[in-house]
Amino acid sequence: MNNPIIEVKNVFKGYRVTPSDVLVLKDVSLQINKGEFIVIFGPSGSGKSTLLNIVMGLEKPTKGKITFKGVEISTSTEDELAEFRKRNIGIVYQQSYWVKSLNVVENVALPLILRGIEKQTAEASALTLLNSLGMKEWATYHPHELSSGQQQKVSLARALITNPEIIIADEPTGNLDYRSGQLITSYLKKLAESGKTVIMVTHNLDNLDYAERVINIFDGRIADDFKLNTSNLDEVKKALITEKAHGSVQDDYGVKKELDVLITGQTKLYEDINRDKGLGRVLRNLKHIITSIFLGVLLVIYKFIDAFLGIRLMPSFIQSLRSPISNLFRGVVNSIDQNKESISYFDIFNLSLKTLFSKKNRTAVTIGGIAFGIGFTAFLISIGYGLEQLVISRSAQLEQLRQIEVYPPLGESITINDASIATIKSINQVEKVLPVINAAGKVNYQNSNIDVVVYGVQSDYLRLSDSVLVSGDYFKSNSNTKLDIPVSAPVSMPVGAESSSSLERKAVVNIAFLNLIGLDFNSAVGKQFKLGYIPVNNLEGSNSNVLFNYDYEISGVLSTDESPVIYTPIDEIKKAGINNYSQIRIVTSDQSQVFSIRQQLNVLGYRTTSVQDTIAQIEGFFSTARIIFAAVGLVALFVGSLGMFNTLTVSLLERTREVGLLKTMGMKSKEIREVFLSEAIIMGVYGGIVGIIIGIVGGYVISFIISTISILRGYEGLVITYLPFTTAVGIILVSAFTGIATGFYPSRRATKISALDALRYE
Repeated sequence: MNNPIIEVKNVFKGYRVTPSDVLVLKDVSLQINKGEFIVIFGPSGSGKSTLLNIVMGLEKPTKGKITFKGVEISTSTEDELAEFRKRNIGIVYQQSYWVKSLNVVENVALPLILRGIEKQTAEASALTLLNSLGMKEWATYHPHELSSGQQQKVSLARALITNPEIIIADEPTGNLDYRSGQLITSYLKKLAESGKTVIMVTHNLDNLDYAERVINIFDGRIADDFKLNTSNLDEVKKALITEKAHGSVQDDYGVKKELDVLITGQTKLYEDINRDKGLGRVLRNLKHIITSIFLGVLLVIYKFIDAFLGIRLMPSFIQSLRSPISNLFRGVVNSIDQNKESISYFDIFNLSLKTLFSKKNRTAVTIGGIAFGIGFTAFLISIGYGLEQLVISRSAQLEQLRQIEVYPPLGESITINDASIATIKSINQVEKVLPVINAAGKVNYQNSNIDVVVYGVQSDYLRLSDSVLVSGDYFKSNSNTKLDIPVSAPVSMPVGAESSSSLERKAVVNIAFLNLIGLDFNSAVGKQFKLGYIPVNNLEGSNSNVLFNYDYEISGVLSTDESPVIYTPIDEIKKAGINNYSQIRIVTSDQSQVFSIRQQLNVLGYRTTSVQDTIAQIEGFFSTARIIFAAVGLVALFVGSLGMFNTLTVSLLERTREVGLLKTMGMKSKEIREVFLSEAIIMGVYGGIVGIIIGIVGGYVISFIISTISILRGYEGLVITYLPFTTAVGIILVSAFTGIATGFYPSRRATKISALDALRYE
């Protein structure tokens, strides 16, 4: 058989060890043919495992090259070598390595999942292979629950699941009893007979019974290369245990000196190969982080939905939706992730989730710390929003946001009259113009004279005000009021005089006015009083001692109780000789037009105010308050994130061998990083969602307590907390970013660990 699949050409391997370099392999060259069962034999420390690691791409030669099917792989990057192992090599170790959070069938299926095969399909193939090895009944067990022989069978199944061309067995029988070892070796023999290339490292001579070639390594060199058959097997075994086979030890001083520069420069060379520099790297990392957060949040939502649908009490037709919903989410994730021939983010997320919740108590405590930090933040922010809403709702109705109050400028000759109203009505987007005349009034009720403020308005003005009508009704309209005084001839009378005709005039008053004259608002409607107008600076052809006295009937009562006020139809005040308006209320067609209309009015010389000014001040105040609340909450979140960092760091230390195993099976640096970042995102998002729930529930509890106290004291209920949906989503995203930031160091450290160092970690 002369069909080389692997060629090792003049390979040296040295390490920088103080005080001098150590050479492990010295000018090793060999060919491994397709379908061979080769045993690499030698004592401990001879360099046989180092040679095997170089062939697998787990280490790079200091000098020389390795080719696979004629293609050099010794200069490939780590990720390219990981892809090579994933596609072509199955590995069986002396000591079984497992992803501890996965059961037997999941561990066996993992190499297929790393190649982008869907989990369901991969696990079906794994079950078939386990069945062929007599291990199907143990599929749902965890590997550590099995005996050493059973674990090695499972390890062999994992190595074979991808149907690799090369099977590498590193001391596969070292921890097994004689019978179990023979079963494993005989199975490897059958694989070689079926066309697989099997490379076994061993120092057990009994394993030579199954091999067709043995390469003896001594002191970093190939001492012998024997072809095995039944006639020379015993002779080869005897030769391997004699000193003759070891050859002579050569002087390595010249070789060490020659390789010193290569060893020194090797690290820098590989760093340059694997280092990604510049703005492109930053942008790719940013894109990766944003994508990871989006997919993490999406899959957390999926897990909540899946858990809900999986409740046992759910009807079967609802539970049947789990599979199509799972396929839907997988399809969406894969369309975004677009890893066609590699492990999907969906499966990385599931692996991270399983790993996290394999340590339920620790994960629960960590998520709880994040949740309370987020909950405290959400609670404080919801108080800020709730108080803002409460104050704004007390300050303005929705209708008032469309209104503008217009006043004449102070100390100038500009007045507001009918011509001014006509001009203002012509402004685009002005829906209504409601003039107001402010006058001093004197009320006579039951022989008591009282000074009050009188406003002449239209009924629409009152309907659009923020005062609540607690009794009666507004006066219908100005035209319904029967006047006995012609418009063209204002009549003046002395104080106390009455009109000679029957009057039917209406007025709307407030509770403060009723308190002043001693009336209860429940019985005030229909009561009459005398009202005289005292024009101030607006009366034409009269003096300030002249009053116009009329009988008024109370038609409605407003809720305000700050100061006594009377509202009368505006035409009545005008007939008293007051022709200029004190102010105007403008109603716009849309609140978004308020600013532009105010600008136009300011250009005309008028002063304007709007409820929006007050709201802007309130919003500004509470925006600052929310920032302060958020800052306080972020301190709590920071404390929680320290717990997350500790969990991820401890998890990395516990799973260092796992990281090495995943790398040897072909998981790339990016995918290793995503495993740890996914765990951080999961804790962050779960903590964020639970925290939002805690914050909202806490807010409702506080609002309930305050509302109960308010109602018991005779006031209305109060809701002092409110958290907008967008803010809640923003908080969850902040929590996810916190997870990313917290998990960045452990994830980066995981990618930097050498696969071999990780497997050797104690």
